[in-house]
Amino acid sequence: METLKDKTLEELEEMQNDPEAIDRLAQESPEVQDLQLEREMALATNRSLAEQNLEFQGPLEISRSNLSDKYQELRKLVERCQEQKAKLEKFSSALQPGTLLDLLQIEGMKIEEESEDAVPPAPGSCGEAPGGGEEAERFPGASGRCPSSLPGPPSPPGAPGHAPCG
Repeated sequence: METLKDKTLEELEEMQNDPEAIDRLAQESPEVQDLQLEREMALATNRSLAEQNLEFQGPLEISRSNLSDKYQELRKLVERCQEQKAKLEKFSSALQPGTLLDLLQIEGMKIEEESEDAVPPAPGSCGEAPGGGEEAERFPGASGRCPSSLPGPPSPPGAPGHAPCG
């Protein structure tokens, strides 16, 4: 390739008036040729990467769809877990010792009221010890009641102090 240094003044003036000669000189310069080579290599690399991307597109779409499905499933599980947690908290608050004690006390009061409302048996019936005795000492205020209605554990049939009622 010829350089401008090697040209005479006449040749340079002729070249100045010839745009094709200037263009040819520019195209033949090492800098322009290096740039064209780099451009072609970049285009080839870009084409290769584009083809690889197209190969990944199908599996990527499938994976994206699977991920979306998993997120929906996760949302449903989170909602279900929150519902179960709320139920558990509701039940556990009902099973706290203080709450259970309150419920037992209320039931105890109801049973007491029901037993007070019950009609006591007639005096002298059901094996009572009228006017005192051992039963009256053990259960004050129990005279006139059937021994099976007295507080404490019931005595088994045939045990001393047990009399069949009614």
